Amino acid sequence: MRNVLLNINALLIAGLILFTGCAKEEVTDVATNGLTRTEMDTQLDAFISDLETQAAVYAEENPRDFYGDQAKSPDFLRFNTLREALRVTGLDAAVLGGGITVFCPSDRAFGNIGLTPQNVAGTAGLADILLYHVVGANVFSGDLSNGYVPTLNGAAVNINLGAGGHVLELPQVNDA
Repeated sequence: MRNVLLNINALLIAGLILFTGCAKEEVTDVATNGLTRTEMDTQLDAFISDLETQAAVYAEENPRDFYGDQAKSPDFLRFNTLREALRVTGLDAAVLGGGITVFCPSDRAFGNIGLTPQNVAGTAGLADILLYHVVGANVFSGDLSNGYVPTLNGAAVNINLGAGGHVLELPQVNDA
């Protein structure tokens, strides 16, 4: 599984996306605050739309992070598989709550391990894959330093800020 996760080219948005802080066991039990499934879907769609807007702005300002031409790699800027994965695991309630940091995998990252919105529901261990991308605290890019950071699935990701150890470029997580 480590090799599969190392191959995920997770798109990190400057400022990182924030979610609800809780222990691994509590993430799947986050209350929906009385929202209906339709209301949760609407809010999740708005969240994903905002994420895609932020990704497009970042890509326009930093084309070198998209191999020089983001137009050739639109799946770097889309998060449809993430949306569906959050829905089917029930982790969308945590996303809508705010307060934890998530390294959001793009459609390209999911595609690298063979996942699409159409087949993600049948993926064994999907919640653990998602929780591997979650740090249980608010972490902003300026708070990052080189080294390992524990994730909510119990593993750790390796943060690499490059030469000098400051966030001058897009941080790397496990070489992605």
